Amino acid sequence: MGTKVLVVVLVVVVVIFVVFTVMGANTNKSVKTTGNPTTDASGFNPADYSLTNSLGPVLAKFGPKLSAKQMKPSATSFNLQTKPTFVVTVAADSSNQFRTAKFQMRPASGTPCALISYVALNPPSNVDSSLKKQQSDSNSKNSSSKYQPSIVVLSGGGTITVQRGSGAPAGSCVVSLNQ
Repeated sequence: MGTKVLVVVLVVVVVIFVVFTVMGANTNKSVKTTGNPTTDASGFNPADYSLTNSLGPVLAKFGPKLSAKQMKPSATSFNLQTKPTFVVTVAADSSNQFRTAKFQMRPASGTPCALISYVALNPPSNVDSSLKKQQSDSNSKNSSSKYQPSIVVLSGGGTITVQRGSGAPAGSCVVSLNQ
């Protein structure tokens, strides 16, 4: 009986593997490469690959996170009704090349009220240029990323700016760092 279950599980795993392999081959069939790996890598768009796009947030949960003790000032909550802009300096961390900073936005209305940006200080040379300057996307169709934007802080540290959005309606707007 135990051998039959093992064989069935093995067959299911093989079938799933074949399905993902065929899906990947069909996805990549339309991709045109230049033959230059650097050019091809810079033209890679993860949004075109649903599996890559969906794994990013899942894997980020297990990675290093930005904590308040790595920031100056070490505030974790920013009330944009009392002060429209907060600038926070993030300390360098040589033991973690990437740290995720996830924020929670609580606007008074149903629209995002803040813009969060990051500028890297002394970024590693082998890092994608899109990580050196980042900005939250308030126009995102994904409602989760609209109200819970996250940025990737590089090992060299940098500056995070939390500011009230230009088109944000009046009223309460609190942005908090999830730890």
